[in-house]
Amino acid sequence: MSVTGTVIDQTTRNPVSILVSFYDRNNKKIGSSKSNSATGYYLVTGLKQGETYKVQLESADFFKDEYDRIMNANLKFQIILSKKSNI
Repeated sequence: MSVTGTVIDQTTRNPVSILVSFYDRNNKKIGSSKSNSATGYYLVTGLKQGETYKVQLESADFFKDEYDRIMNANLKFQIILSKKSNI
């Protein structure tokens, strides 16, 4: 099964290029994709239905984030990121 979606900047609503990675319950990376800088689109395949995965988002310009997702079907979701402050 697969997960697709787009990644956008919370403030500008412009597409963002980040690494989207999925880890299983043993913290083994199952799949990852770098979102397209022009469209924000990403695709991750190889996930199993009914499994819980940790989704990790990484970019030097944005806050690092992670959360758990249960895969029940092929998913499509949008990721909205907050930029790091230059303070």
